This record gives sequence, structure tokens and C-alpha cells, in this order.
Amino acid sequence: MELEQLAKKMEEDGYQRIASNVEQITLFLKREGEKTCGVCLVDDRTGILDGSAMFETVMKKTEEKLKDCEHDLLALIVTNDVEREKLHQESSYAFWLLDVVGGRRIVFERQPIGFHGLEGIVEDVLDRTRGEWAAEAARARKNGAGAAAPGRQSPYSHWAYSHRVGWKNYLCSVNTVIILLNVVMFVWMELSPEGPDLWRYRHGALYVGGYFENPELWRNLASAFIHFDFVHIFSNMLVLWFTGRTVESFLGWWRYALLYLVSILGSDLVSLLWYWWVGRWNVVTAGASGAVFGVVGMLLFIMLYERGRNGRIPLSQILILIFFVLYAGSSSEGVNHSAHLGGLLTGFLSGALFYRGPVRSGARRPGEGKR
Repeated sequence: MELEQLAKKMEEDGYQRIASNVEQITLFLKREGEKTCGVCLVDDRTGILDGSAMFETVMKKTEEKLKDCEHDLLALIVTNDVEREKLHQESSYAFWLLDVVGGRRIVFERQPIGFHGLEGIVEDVLDRTRGEWAAEAARARKNGAGAAAPGRQSPYSHWAYSHRVGWKNYLCSVNTVIILLNVVMFVWMELSPEGPDLWRYRHGALYVGGYFENPELWRNLASAFIHFDFVHIFSNMLVLWFTGRTVESFLGWWRYALLYLVSILGSDLVSLLWYWWVGRWNVVTAGASGAVFGVVGMLLFIMLYERGRNGRIPLSQILILIFFVLYAGSSSEGVNHSAHLGGLLTGFLSGALFYRGPVRSGARRPGEGKR
């Protein structure tokens, strides 16, 4: 794929091409409502960025052109040396790498996986040229060709798409740690000789009546990692796996951890207030779904904030997901709907409070309460 093909596709999508005084740098701008989308395309195969300091300078100058309007900014860095570009991970600016050697798009952790539909444009062009790139790569391997050197024709002309955040990042993410903690707690409960009912209460399940008489605040956190049966934990962890990793990629690890904690507390608060209001005290409640709905609420906010374009999950799919999860819960016996609603509202309101764009650089004896 020629660079010019990508540029033309962007222009067809409404981007305006603006040349700079540096041949290897081109700025593309597109107006979307009240926001301006800026894409800085940098051909760094010859090492013009020369480390992170030059990258910061280029991005600051680009941002100065947009200082008078609300904007989102992304750098597309074309490179034949991924290790060299890793220095930019400390930057506050968002960027993707276009690796000419591996023929892939690289998105590092805490970088946006989508940008106002630009990822779709890239994928479309790459899909058309994947076979051609593969053939050229095979010829290069046969001839013993190495990385593209400055001044040579780069294999960037025919990249094959590969959105790779990497399994290492998934396994080391906060979302994966949360899922593993839930699974460990469930296995511990199943193997315990004291029986699941006693184990659940001893290790943090919330008995509403007892909590009102003698609040044990540690139970608010512990109960979110306790489940009643396999279907209960499987459904919660399945939704968390597909939504949590997306939300964490937008928020970063510490804001995602904070969101999860706040969603636990928010869902518990709404749940306890509901049971107090209706006078149902003989209830044991536990499960991660209040926090999971908090994650879904945040994802809904992000999709609305980004107008459904920044990310790989369309807004329509988020709404369908929420509908079916609520429907499945309403058709099951003993589900704590107040915790679901509390988590969803908490997650959505948390987005309104601290989300300002993508990060750059959970049949028992005493009543219902399954969350």
C-alpha cells in the first residue's frame, strides 16, 4: 500500500491535508461537530524524530495550530525501528506505530485503539493489499533482505494489518487481575469443606439485616469477589472480559482500578438503600455484577462522549449488551437488580466526572441478592 493511498482515503473521509515545512511530516484535519480531529503523519524511517524530545516538539507545534478549538490529536509514526519509537510511550500524546518491517499497526498499552473511525480507514486499505504485502515479504525473506534502510523503498508500501496490544499486556492488566481474583475466590469456595453458605458469609457476603445492625465495611469490597454458582461467576466474568479490557485501554490502569472500586461502593449503596426502603432485611447479597455494570456504564459514557467512533465497539452493540444483560437478570431468580442499576449509574456518572478522552502516555436460603 502506498502512503498516498492512505492519504487519499483520509481526504475522502473529510480530512484536509496540510503540508508542513518538513517533508516527512503531514497534518490532516477534520471537523466533527464542535471538535477538530488532527492526525500528524510522521515518516520516521530515517529517524527524524531522534528520540522522544523531538516527538514532543513536533506534537506541541501541531497542537498549537489547534489551540483555539476543542480537538483530539493522534500521531501516526511510520518506522522501521520499533525499539527506537518505544521512547514515545512516556509522552502525553496519543500515537500509533506503523511498523514497516513487521507489516503491522502497533498500539501500545494506554493508547487509544480507535480514533474517530481512522482505524476503519486503515483496515480497509490494508485488507485490499494484504496478499500483495505477503508476497513481497516472502520474496524479501527468500532474498535475505533485512529491515528497510534509509533511502531504500520501504515495505511500508504494502503493510498487512495487525492490531497488536499483545498477550503480555492483557495478562498484566488490572482487568485480568480482577477476573483471576474472582476465579480464585470461587474455586476456594467450591473446595472448602465448610459448605458454600457458611463460607460465603465468613468471607464477605453481605447479610443486609446484620449489616444495618453492625456495619462491617470490609464486606462491601469482599462481597464483590464472591459468587453463588458457576453460571453466576461465568456470566459476570464473560461480560467483564469483553468490556473491561476496552475500558481499561481508554482509562489506563489506575483510573480503571478506581472506577471498579467506586462502582462496587456505588452499587452496594443503592442496593442497601433499596432493601431498607422495601423492608427486606433477610437477604444475603454478593457478586461482581454491580461493579461489572459500572464498567459497562463507563463504556456507554465513553461511546457517547466519543460519538461512538473512538473504539472498536459501536454504540449500538453497547446498548444491545446492556439490554440483554438486564433481560437475562430479570428472567433469573434471586437477582439483585438494584445493584445492577446502582453500578450502571455509578459508572456512567464516573465518566462524566473524570473522563476527558483516551489516556495518552460478580438458590440461597435467605432471599435474593445475586449480583
